[in-house]
Amino acid sequence: MPFSPDDGTQRIRFVACPFCSWSHKLFKTGDFVTLKGKRVGEAKGWFRFDSGRKDLNTAPFIDVRDASGGRGRSLKRIAGECLTLKEAMQKEEYKDLIESLKNQINQIQKILES
Repeated sequence: MPFSPDDGTQRIRFVACPFCSWSHKLFKTGDFVTLKGKRVGEAKGWFRFDSGRKDLNTAPFIDVRDASGGRGRSLKRIAGECLTLKEAMQKEEYKDLIESLKNQINQIQKILES
């Protein structure tokens, strides 16, 4: 939730993802979600790493999208070419990616258990 310290500024807390380093708002209010002047979103609540995720056994890990629509167009998923985590583990081309994921998980686990 936004908060105001004594200096009069308004601040918003973010979670920096330990995997991708992207910042996600810690509390999603929906206040700034607008489209052509109309409010589109509703308050979503506290950020969770598992929110909105499907079963990780079936969810795409390698997500292939069609980028031929040009700039500003949506990238439609090509379902038949996407790979689950287990499928990606079987492909040699993703070996380094999977290894880096394992290493990051191990580092996070060590911190959480210390």
